[in-house]
Amino acid sequence: MIADLLKTFRKSQANSMSMLDLLDQARDAVAQAVTRRDAVLAAPVDIDTAMNSVDHWLDRAATEAIDRLGLEHAAEPGWQGPELPIFTVVGESVHETKSACETLFGLLCLTARDQLRQVVKGQIEDRMLGQTGMNAATRAKRLAEAERDILEAELAEEALIRSMEASGIAVARRPDASPIALLAADASLPG
Repeated sequence: MIADLLKTFRKSQANSMSMLDLLDQARDAVAQAVTRRDAVLAAPVDIDTAMNSVDHWLDRAATEAIDRLGLEHAAEPGWQGPELPIFTVVGESVHETKSACETLFGLLCLTARDQLRQVVKGQIEDRMLGQTGMNAATRAKRLAEAERDILEAELAEEALIRSMEASGIAVARRPDASPIALLAADASLPG
């Protein structure tokens, strides 16, 4: 009788160990899917998207520079031409020149836009080290795939946990487990 109990215990113990191994594999699958999602989120944008952002930046800098110069006053009598916006801060012995520098940079953007674009594009290409980057559509597609993989892995993990609990094995759930998986009906779980 004791030999039968020991056999049953050893079988149960082996079964528990294999279920715990499966749980580790399920959790590894979740971690790998999360890593893939994070890689998609961190992937650089493609050159065209980056250069589109650069163009918006150059446009904004040039427009703000022209606006700061107050050229609308050119039609007023006695106008002497634009002045750079250099201000003396009350109580300080130095001038505030940030606006003046931004104005000069904006004028540079206006007059040497093509050269600036070439330099920035070269810097972006050098930094990307031959990677192609992702446009918005590709990023959205890959992100959706990664999110689907995460959910599938979490549902498989939850199915395994419920199976283990039904067998009398207590299992702690991950604190970052998806509420969708935790609240899923048994019928919607794989297996």
